[in-house]
Amino acid sequence: MNQPGSFQKVSSVASVLWDNLPESGNSGNIVFSPFGIYLLLAALNEGASGKTAEILSAFLGIGSPEPVRAEAVRFFTFPSRRTSESLLTIANLFLIKNTFNVSENFLLTIREYYRFYAERSAFDSAVLTTVNKWASENTGGRINEVLRALTPDEVMVLVNSILFTGQWETPFQSGATRQGNFTNLDGTISGANMMFLRDEMEYYHCADYSAVRLKYTGGRFSMIFLLPEADASGGGIFSTVLSDGIPFPKGGSYGELRAPRIGLSNEINADEILKKAGLANLFSPDANLTGINPDGMLNANRVIQRNSLSVDEAGTIAASVTAATVAFRGMNPRKPDFSITCDRTYYLLLRDEVFGVPLIAARVAEM
Repeated sequence: MNQPGSFQKVSSVASVLWDNLPESGNSGNIVFSPFGIYLLLAALNEGASGKTAEILSAFLGIGSPEPVRAEAVRFFTFPSRRTSESLLTIANLFLIKNTFNVSENFLLTIREYYRFYAERSAFDSAVLTTVNKWASENTGGRINEVLRALTPDEVMVLVNSILFTGQWETPFQSGATRQGNFTNLDGTISGANMMFLRDEMEYYHCADYSAVRLKYTGGRFSMIFLLPEADASGGGIFSTVLSDGIPFPKGGSYGELRAPRIGLSNEINADEILKKAGLANLFSPDANLTGINPDGMLNANRVIQRNSLSVDEAGTIAASVTAATVAFRGMNPRKPDFSITCDRTYYLLLRDEVFGVPLIAARVAEM
């Protein structure tokens, strides 16, 4: 079933993103979608020129957009073989401020190849409702908010949603889930509902880690459970696995797998990660996105991703929504007349201005 193509470059991008996740302030549980970020960057690359196009193409691992376009069409039209298959649903939305002009060629490209639904909007408070409602509808209600606000200079929003629902080909044994212990990152112990599976499984072991691969119904999708050795660097190992994969031997091994039933969710400021990973130009005044608007003065402003993942005895439900905003630097927003940062002791006063009465007064001296 494996059909190598341009999207295999997502694996190396995933490794780079993973290496920069800890630096962005994330700790403990982490969930993110490399594909969601890759797809939005590939779409923006269609409007990039000059140095920005060079940097984006190198990061995406492509020489030109054509192979990615062909792979995108193949991906979005890949047929399900039977109704019992696990289900992957992907949707893309492109909102444009109704006072801003976008190249028709760029619009045609992302519609035809990347399957973006595009529409114009006033970019008032209603646009947030539109984006968040769209996110909820396309993730089965698992992600209800992706954007909380728009800045005055943001003129475009590109959004990708991913929803995966899959059942194990061989489910964990019903009734075999038991309460167990889980050692947290900081060394503390927590209780966990440990699922149990004893069967023939794809298994790999080396000096650094052990891994099992479980398939979902239909055979197209799988999940890898990777357990580093106690003295190994798990983050570094997983980064390598993201990039290079695991050499699972042919045939299965009879064994046991115990893993906790989980439900995770998080939010990632992917723009900070991408800047650290070498894409600072895309977010700077030096960005060249003249393929979107020939007048230029555009740069990516924010990339936000919200994720949800649940794994239980029957299967998996995963949802991710990634939103990228594009800002127009030609708006010349008004400069503030002053700036106050309450980063030391400050005071609060709640007043009734009709009667001139101070209702509540406070000093804030500790956090």
